Amino acid sequence: MRFLAEGVLIISSVYLAIALEGASAERGRRAEAIAALTALRAELQLDQADAREILDLQESQGGSGERIQAWLSHPRSLPADSLSAALLHVLTDNRTMYPRKSSWTTMVAEGQLTVLDAPELISRLANLYEHANVRLEYNGARYDDTTQDMLRGRMPYVWDVVGHRFLTTDDMSITTFGNQMLQVQRQNRGYRALLVAWSTEIEGVEADVEAYLERHGGGA
Repeated sequence: MRFLAEGVLIISSVYLAIALEGASAERGRRAEAIAALTALRAELQLDQADAREILDLQESQGGSGERIQAWLSHPRSLPADSLSAALLHVLTDNRTMYPRKSSWTTMVAEGQLTVLDAPELISRLANLYEHANVRLEYNGARYDDTTQDMLRGRMPYVWDVVGHRFLTTDDMSITTFGNQMLQVQRQNRGYRALLVAWSTEIEGVEADVEAYLERHGGGA
């Protein structure tokens, strides 16, 4: 009977050790997921700061846009030096947004999302990283391509930014270039609107992440 009791005790001890080890491993996985989500929050905060800076920079182009619009209406009446400054401002003094995603990529690769047990938060994060961010990057790349094409591929054949003068006397070439600059401005306005909407989405996601971390001991 004593041997039976000792056997039961040993078996119970083994099961208890396994259970404790499993619980410890689960706590470890959860701690890693919380740490990854905390890092993701920091990236969101950096993205939000970048977005504000870019929007301020894009907004500063308003005066240059007005000068270009005046040129489009009367292409030979605008002061040449003013036109050069406006063109260069619109084509070079801007930035586009490419959001950070290293923490999200890590969480997906490590299977940490399921550990969080927060389906609504995970769904909103997935929508941000897999849809909203992709759309922003795609439109940012298109805007970059357009401005670089105008700056390096078209402008040098139409306008001398050093001598502040047209390099052509052909009215059709001047009109074509003006229309192309108009398209750049339209794309700029569209990108700014998209960035504002994205920044608003970031604020909401960041608030959700912050609330989750506060509830689960990962707040700042």
